[in-house]
Amino acid sequence: MTDSPNTVEAIIPAGQSESQAIDLGQFIAHRLEMPDDGWTAAAITLRVSRNGEDYDDVFVETGEYQLTSAAAGRAIILDPAIMIGVRRLIVRSGTSGAPVNQAAERRVCVVKVSG
Repeated sequence: MTDSPNTVEAIIPAGQSESQAIDLGQFIAHRLEMPDDGWTAAAITLRVSRNGEDYDDVFVETGEYQLTSAAAGRAIILDPAIMIGVRRLIVRSGTSGAPVNQAAERRVCVVKVSG
């Protein structure tokens, strides 16, 4: 998959738990499309930045924002109330307290929509 105007890849290198930082521009992240070729079992959590340098873990009232349905070949809808205003994003395998390294490179497609 290559990036298009409506998608960008968040690539988690083999043996790592976090993708590179991606810039959504003026778009809102709408869903994650998980890789078809595998996923080392783990929830997905997110890190965000307002300046592209300092990244914070995303928390909601009930705790860390977790996408617990993450698995190979799935599409996961993101909560728009959480994603509005997020320009820079890191996709993490696991949680802030327990990151999970992926066994192989994983390419998570971030589908974005106009804000």
